[in-house]
Amino acid sequence: YRAVLAESTLSFMPLTDDTVWNGWLTCVLFENQAQRNDVMAALEIEDVESRPLWKPMHQQPVFANARSVVDGTSDDLFQRGLCLPSGSTLADTDVDRIADIVLNTLQTTG
Repeated sequence: YRAVLAESTLSFMPLTDDTVWNGWLTCVLFENQAQRNDVMAALEIEDVESRPLWKPMHQQPVFANARSVVDGTSDDLFQRGLCLPSGSTLADTDVDRIADIVLNTLQTTG
């Protein structure tokens, strides 16, 4: 995904020289929630599963009365973040197809 989406406005989780990505999950950040929602809808139309990043704990009903320290970071990530299909069985052709859907959606929706 990093290579085929390199020219897009998406942000990926940074990788440092002392780490190795395990390929378990690919999460990207869009410029805004509307872009994320448009891409999710386009992927769904093409029968490609995606999901927002995990809902912050302070937003979950079970933790409504729990003490929390909130600075907006997790809320922002949840609003703009998307998990793309990942895994060891995902072929390069699958990644290319998914990336094309993402790029085409970004070009048509701004």
